[in-house]
Amino acid sequence: MSDHARVHALVRARMSAMISPASFRSSVTRARYSHLSLQHTEFPSVDGAGATCFDLDRVERRYLLCGTVDGGVHVYDTESTSMTSDGDDAVRTQALVCAIPGGGARATQSRAVSTSTSSVFISDATAHAYATSCAKWLPSDTGMFFTCGFDAAVKCWDANSLLEASALELEAKCHAVALSSISTSHALVAIGTDDAVVRLWDPGANVIAHTLSGHRGSVRAIDWALSSEYQLATGGAEGDVRVWDIRRAGAFMILDRHNTQQTAHVEGIKDAMYAGSSGTTVGAGPKPASRKMADSIPDHLRSDAARRCSSSSYSGRGHARGGIKRTRDGGWGGWGVGFRPKNGARPDASASKHVPTRDGYSSVAASAHEGQVTGLKVTPCGLFLISTGVDARVRRWDLTTGLNTYAPYDELGPIPTSNTCQPAISGDGERLFVPCVTGDVKVFNTHTAVLHTTLKGHLDEAFACAHKDGGSAALFTLGKDRNILVWEPPRACTDARVHGDGIIDGDAWSDDDADGDAGTAGIRADPNSRFASRGLGYRSIRR
Repeated sequence: MSDHARVHALVRARMSAMISPASFRSSVTRARYSHLSLQHTEFPSVDGAGATCFDLDRVERRYLLCGTVDGGVHVYDTESTSMTSDGDDAVRTQALVCAIPGGGARATQSRAVSTSTSSVFISDATAHAYATSCAKWLPSDTGMFFTCGFDAAVKCWDANSLLEASALELEAKCHAVALSSISTSHALVAIGTDDAVVRLWDPGANVIAHTLSGHRGSVRAIDWALSSEYQLATGGAEGDVRVWDIRRAGAFMILDRHNTQQTAHVEGIKDAMYAGSSGTTVGAGPKPASRKMADSIPDHLRSDAARRCSSSSYSGRGHARGGIKRTRDGGWGGWGVGFRPKNGARPDASASKHVPTRDGYSSVAASAHEGQVTGLKVTPCGLFLISTGVDARVRRWDLTTGLNTYAPYDELGPIPTSNTCQPAISGDGERLFVPCVTGDVKVFNTHTAVLHTTLKGHLDEAFACAHKDGGSAALFTLGKDRNILVWEPPRACTDARVHGDGIIDGDAWSDDDADGDAGTAGIRADPNSRFASRGLGYRSIRR
């Protein structure tokens, strides 16, 4: 059966209530993303500089914001193209709407590199002195966007005038900025830098409203939760993924890749006071002022007799020679680092290394990844967090409990990602796009971790993806080969349209296809349909 016939068969099956709406949507989506094809598309540039980051606006899913290696910013209209011929091939050129030049080495060269930029609005301002590391649209409006660069500057731009609305100068390189798409009570911008501190910037007042301390390495991955406007997830170079409530100090959740059981949820105070399998507890000192302040940890929890618990980064290794060993760049990892044995005996080294299970809970804590966390992405449902790391692992976390759901994305092999990775998820949350250092882009089912396809097109590392939903769905990928590639579903999946009068375009049918109702061959009726093949196909509320 051809692709056109398959689409029409799905439409006929849905009209006859043989499949449910959810099954119809899933089947069409699967067909579209299983055959993504590379489009010959060019992105003009006013200075010839390659892109280092990009972001697709969330309002119209139309304008692509790109940062360049010379510190500039370009904005492309993904729905406005011009066609040119290159021999036997037709080349599609994306429309460059506006540009802000950078202050890098390329800025001294001629900016008339592309002949198609004559009508482009070019700002008189200068974006960044060095490479632009991150660029983000304001989630609620395309009239404003934010950029940060290796010149330690974070800037807020008016998209209409291309002038600075606000700017912040820091003392460390900036790697990531993030804005909450559901916020109604604040307009804070989270900033990740090389000095291991996450700053919350209020661009209206141009002040740092709050700082989040706890990471022991540079912060290159940030994403806001979709379940609460006050929750923020960050990833550090030490491998930790921390979830914060910005209304209070300290991270309330540090993700541990070994926590895979439903009973593995960590309760800080109870865990710090736990004294063995008998279930009895002993006093472990007063609760400190915050989890992030090492000075607030009681002295007896720093002693050699204090065992390590999973909510900290204290390690029992090295006790045999005496003294306390700090792990992962010397951090204590927060309060509640252990408990005092009831008999006062000093635990041996082997007891600290093994896993004394307590209701499925491991007392040996670990970071979310072995090495730097390269990317974070919250699923559209807001229930899960996807993380990538230099350990070539992709993990899915339950944000309600903080547990590793162990989705086997790496079942067919490691998934190496760049030091800065920007994964993407489709609007329905069913497809996960992960760029790899091999230049490939792997397409997974977000929940089952099944690999649907592998997109091969980049000549060097691929490190960013942006997905465009809607009728003109497309996937944009960015690599170190300075190319922005556009992947689109085959025309067979996009040309089958239903007109306003309910008539399906018959031009999609092939002469080889069977006539009549044979187009529904191979489509099995939904077993959960209320009225089989006669009703509306909705599931019955009563069981």
